[in-house]
Amino acid sequence: MGEHEESKVIRRFFTMGQSQSFGKGDTIVGNDPEPDGVYFINSGYIKMFSLSDSGDEFMHIVYGHGELFPLIWAYLGTSPDSVYYQAISDTVTWRMSRSWFSTLASTNPALSFALSVQLAQQFQVFTDRIENLEYKKAKERVAYRLVFLASRFGIRTGSTVTIDSPITHELFANSVNLARETVSRTFEQFEKEHIIKTSPQRIAIIDMPALIGKMSRPNNLKNWKL
Repeated sequence: MGEHEESKVIRRFFTMGQSQSFGKGDTIVGNDPEPDGVYFINSGYIKMFSLSDSGDEFMHIVYGHGELFPLIWAYLGTSPDSVYYQAISDTVTWRMSRSWFSTLASTNPALSFALSVQLAQQFQVFTDRIENLEYKKAKERVAYRLVFLASRFGIRTGSTVTIDSPITHELFANSVNLARETVSRTFEQFEKEHIIKTSPQRIAIIDMPALIGKMSRPNNLKNWKL
């Protein structure tokens, strides 16, 4: 819920780079042998996904404003095959070359610390996703993902938390390894119970305690900002 202080530090450095705008559906990284730089998201949302040999899409993570990609390549110079970064909304980024990024990160202590914090935060996102996929029941898996997304992209108005990210049912389903129809049915059930309210590409959680109650072991709540 809101940009971290560390992201503000990183933003100040990235504004020295090149500003670029992308429309929904534009592929930012993935069509070329290697990325053309390191990106800071000024506004908008970007999904990271991979493709199987048969062309099936596997969603890894949604990045929002204040976050960086692709960090593995930025630090290690390696990028897995068939991994893509695609805008899921109109998006504005700041881009700098990997060599410039490395120079700044290695010579400025404040930036280095801020990047370390963001790396830890993004590592936690992937850890939470693994925890999410360990749930066997679809209802619990969907509830976990909703609470998780609320912690990352939620805007609170009174007791309602709106997930301010254009997450479609298909994208949501890909992120939790469920069929889209299963996710849609679960959303309908939660709506009937007055736990959530959905609209095109927006989800509002109107009863957070009830949603958390759908999870048998909400281990990570202490790490989330709700």
